[in-house]
Amino acid sequence: CLSCDREMPRISALIAFFFCLLAQGVWSDSTKQVNVRVGNFIHSLGNDVLAVELKTINKQLIHSFENISRGHFTKFVNITDLYFDVEVLKPRNKTLGPVSLSVVHMNNPNSTDLISINIYGQVEDLKLDVDRSDTVNNSNWPSCEIDQAALKLIHMGSYPLEYYEVSGECYQCATNLLGTVNPGVTIFLCVDTRFEYRMLLSENENLSFWKKESYEERGQYFLNITGEDKDHPNTIMYDFQKVKEGQNSFLPLLYVSIVLVLVALIYSVATFVEWKYRCCIRMKARLWTEMKFERDFGNPSRYGLKGSYSSTSISKHAQFGNKDGETSPLIGSETETLASGKRSKKHKERLQSLDGFRGLSLVIMIFVNYGGGGYWFLDHSSWNGLTVADLVFPWFVWIMGVSMVYSFKGRQKDSWFSKLYQILRRTVILFALGIFLDHQTNFSKMRIPGVLQRFAISYFVVAITEYLTIFLYSRFELQHKVFKHFKDLTNNWIQWIVTAALILTHTCITFLLPLDWNCPRGYLGPGGLAEFGKYPNCTGGAARKLDLMLFHESHIYQHPTCKTPYKCLAHDPEGALGALNSIVICFLGLQCGKILIYHKGHVHRIVRMIIWGLILGLIGAALAEFKQNGGAIPLNKNLWSLSFILVMAGTGYLLLAAFYFIIDVLKIWTGAPFIFPGMNSIFIYVGSELLDGYFPFFWDGPNCHLKRLFENLLAVSIWIIVAYYCYIIKFFVKI
Repeated sequence: CLSCDREMPRISALIAFFFCLLAQGVWSDSTKQVNVRVGNFIHSLGNDVLAVELKTINKQLIHSFENISRGHFTKFVNITDLYFDVEVLKPRNKTLGPVSLSVVHMNNPNSTDLISINIYGQVEDLKLDVDRSDTVNNSNWPSCEIDQAALKLIHMGSYPLEYYEVSGECYQCATNLLGTVNPGVTIFLCVDTRFEYRMLLSENENLSFWKKESYEERGQYFLNITGEDKDHPNTIMYDFQKVKEGQNSFLPLLYVSIVLVLVALIYSVATFVEWKYRCCIRMKARLWTEMKFERDFGNPSRYGLKGSYSSTSISKHAQFGNKDGETSPLIGSETETLASGKRSKKHKERLQSLDGFRGLSLVIMIFVNYGGGGYWFLDHSSWNGLTVADLVFPWFVWIMGVSMVYSFKGRQKDSWFSKLYQILRRTVILFALGIFLDHQTNFSKMRIPGVLQRFAISYFVVAITEYLTIFLYSRFELQHKVFKHFKDLTNNWIQWIVTAALILTHTCITFLLPLDWNCPRGYLGPGGLAEFGKYPNCTGGAARKLDLMLFHESHIYQHPTCKTPYKCLAHDPEGALGALNSIVICFLGLQCGKILIYHKGHVHRIVRMIIWGLILGLIGAALAEFKQNGGAIPLNKNLWSLSFILVMAGTGYLLLAAFYFIIDVLKIWTGAPFIFPGMNSIFIYVGSELLDGYFPFFWDGPNCHLKRLFENLLAVSIWIIVAYYCYIIKFFVKI
């Protein structure tokens, strides 16, 4: 309250009405009776106030207070109006002073709020202690979606305001006009809570203001535009308040992380108990074998065998024969069979770390395809930058290159016709599956590029190159001693020439191809609102133009991730130009496979993979100048830029090195449960895409991150169980 030297009267009726209005809520259009207790009121109007009238914005009388008394009292008031003017009637030639109110709500005397009233055309701020808890559940508030907050905008000025917005997700974007707000009009908005939300309210070129705010999910906010500040020209006065606290959208991730850690601990303990049990069983079997051997052949010490002995020593001892001089071919043959079986199993053993890495990528891919719990960082990036969803596809292409080395090594004895037929067969099947999974029966709108189509193209080029160069290496193999230590490179030099040619071709088309619609050559942006709206029709630059030349606009992806924030045109992230760089990352995976083939030592393999990973990652990051937006070639999954594939290949090398060290060297983890979908990846992926919307199950309920996380994790878990069952029954789908 404002202090004065003389005693001031208390206009209790005015206080009661103001507080009842706030207790009901300035956002409520319905009538509600509110019981309030009024505190002290001090103002500087003087002792000769005749009456106080409260009117609506349309100057309709709400209530008139006459013969105002002092003191505290409790009053019931029915409130039907959102906003009001206060008109004080008093004798002429009296100066109006500032007005200040202090009111206390019966339920919560500690909350604070702010409101403005109009006294004879002068705007004054009233400081109120008030509880708005009975207004937050009002039906007038919009029901916003996940990652949104409700904003109530009230325009109390004298002139219309144009309302613009810019999302923090949109880099260097022009303002997007949403509409015009007339004086006395209230509008409700659902604003984005994932990034900083920026809005521009403009009356004219000289009178405007920016409001930047980070909102909380499911929160409710109030913005009251009161007009131009007369003390500060060209400045709009406003009042911004948080009405209702929002939710912490990251708490579900914490809950899920705790549950997953507990499940992992339980699984680890159960695995350790099972391992101990099996050790006991093997120990008992070994003791039983020793007892039987001693019973049949006597004490082994007479044959020079000391201490415990293995099945190998048993087979050697069995060759001496028994007491009668007869040999025991049964034991020898059985042991030899077991030994040969072990050798055969060791020879055909799969690289478990590669299956684990492939399975992890597949699990993440299914999780993000089903929604990723509704989190923006588990969805694809709007244009530049990296999110979790952007990682898995290039990792898959890179892993396909690694696996290709083992596939060709296992087919060395096949005829050239058989190898060529296998390459063509797999390419056609992958491409056809990609077209089939588009779920489009109208051929005029069928999308031609796609995920599996990109796999088919990458596989075909790399496999054909690998197949044809086998004959050349036998004639032009580098024989110098130094080259023997770098066989993974010297026996791969033709592939590196092809890789360099692909990179050069992609770079020349990207930066030299003439573009239409007044677009500059080498444009790499999303168009639309980007670059402050300077190039609205230039989405994707050369990549989109090449797709339009090859496929037509109706046959490319119509809903790119840049559609919402940037208002971009149709663009296909699996387009023709990006296919060149996907072939390059597949070649980089092939190089990793050559490391695993030509270098048998664990240390040599791990060190080389780490070096390759660091070099490729640093080169890619340097091309983007180590930032999300900018650089000569930004990190961009929508374009499969050169910096993007180099960083993805580098992370692939580093992750496989980590998996290899943990699974295949230390053997402290088998790779479960990821190895099961990793060994049946094409079946699990096609099944998850084909049955999307039918299986696994979804249900109605509150649209929140916790529900979505539970649904998506349950779906992924079911597919892992399916993969495990296929592993048990030895059902594997290969192309």
